[in-house]
Amino acid sequence: MAAVMDRHFWFRGTRRVILNWANDAVGGGLEKLRVADVGCGPGTTLSWLSHLPRIVGIDRAALCLELARERAPNAELIQANAEELPLKDQQFDLIFCLDILEHLEHPEKAVEELYRILKPGGILISTVPAWQFLWSEHDVALGHHRRYRKKAFKNLLQGGGFEVPRISYYNFFLFPPIASVRVAQRLIGSKTVEEGDAASSDVKVMPRAINGLLESVLGGERHLLRHINLPFGVSLIATGQRPFDGPGKE
Repeated sequence: MAAVMDRHFWFRGTRRVILNWANDAVGGGLEKLRVADVGCGPGTTLSWLSHLPRIVGIDRAALCLELARERAPNAELIQANAEELPLKDQQFDLIFCLDILEHLEHPEKAVEELYRILKPGGILISTVPAWQFLWSEHDVALGHHRRYRKKAFKNLLQGGGFEVPRISYYNFFLFPPIASVRVAQRLIGSKTVEEGDAASSDVKVMPRAINGLLESVLGGERHLLRHINLPFGVSLIATGQRPFDGPGKE
């Protein structure tokens, strides 16, 4: 996956949506903020944020951090688990936690940690895969424990202390074909891949023209999301804010 992330439509399109959403959430001026990417993987998002002077990447896998160093040589990198972060309280103005919570057996612990290391008034931008009926071999291959509906995702963040001023589905336009394929696979009796079985991800190299078209379709949703919340989609994105007067304020 790391070999194709830099050019695959999914990662390029979603980063356009996510970074546009984040910029709106903080009112611009990312360069002034201390920013963390918790679960940075091989540095896909860090590479888009490499111009920021105070950016920290955190991941539990040493190999991911080695790859992240190549993509974002100026970032500070820390090896750690999202459920137990070796960081002081109230360090960051903005945290990204992108497609991480679904990997964790106890995501509520990670949410509490994200809250702890945010400054009062700080912003969390988090994404997760949506709709359990879309569960497929891809989820197994990536080590997911679950997919979320909007209410469950919002409850998870609020349970950790966050206010949730905004939450929306995205990957809206590609939802119909993706849902159709996955439902059809179930109807025709495709084998359900269980944890531990051999499984493969949907992330594969595709022809440049198709990849570019899909990136434009997905990335273009950032313009819609400036004005409305989308009613469904393959993924969810949320803004969480640590209250100024919330628990733990010094």
